[in-house]
Amino acid sequence: MDTNLRKKEKALDFSAQICKNRENKLGGGVVIHEIPLSENQKAFLANGIFRAVTQDMPELIYENALPTTVGSGLFRWNFINRNLSDGLGGEFQVSFQKRGAWKFLILFDRVTNLSLSVMTEQNLRKLQHSEKSYCKEVAVKK
Repeated sequence: MDTNLRKKEKALDFSAQICKNRENKLGGGVVIHEIPLSENQKAFLANGIFRAVTQDMPELIYENALPTTVGSGLFRWNFINRNLSDGLGGEFQVSFQKRGAWKFLILFDRVTNLSLSVMTEQNLRKLQHSEKSYCKEVAVKK
């Protein structure tokens, strides 16, 4: 199978996974809510993340002949944010917000009034359980 075709299939599978909001229910069941994005928007998000991890980072490591990849877990976010910050040709309004020492990307869909912030599942769990509401903090800064 063609390598580019395999990469596209992986990106589409990845898209299906990242564009769902999972909610654990008491009793052990999981309810999945679809996030109201077009297929084009889902593919844009998935491909931007996928490209950062599978193409941009390895190219940087190769081009600079880096013997180690220390810090690459955090550095990949520079590529993810760059890949997503074109806003899908204007479909998303793009904003970078500060939170502590970090800047993070917020994408706003003007049609659905949906704001998106891409993060790891681990960080999402931390934010869900923190006393200080992430959404309130972002809303106050706008």
